[in-house]
Amino acid sequence: MLLIAVAVFALVGCQQAQETVEEVQDTAEEMVEEVMDKPLLDPVTGAEVSEDSEWTAEFEGVTYYFSSEESMNEFLEKPAGFLEEKMDEAKEKVEDMAKELGTS
Repeated sequence: MLLIAVAVFALVGCQQAQETVEEVQDTAEEMVEEVMDKPLLDPVTGAEVSEDSEWTAEFEGVTYYFSSEESMNEFLEKPAGFLEEKMDEAKEKVEDMAKELGTS
């Protein structure tokens, strides 16, 4: 009887873990869709820009678009700094989501 109880408990635990993984996957997919639907943003000012912007810069194989020459030049002075800040913000969002789902 104890063996059956342990097996049922393990099965329920695995099912809950699978549901949590699926929730995280669904949330990640929603985030990707949200990012893809958003307009391009100037990484310095946060202003909306288009791919037609006359101010662009390449960094580590990625093209960035800017709302002004000043913004582009500021980015080019320390591109890794701007990107590190954005990565930190994204990491915080993911950690917050994990806390909400109870997976951290």
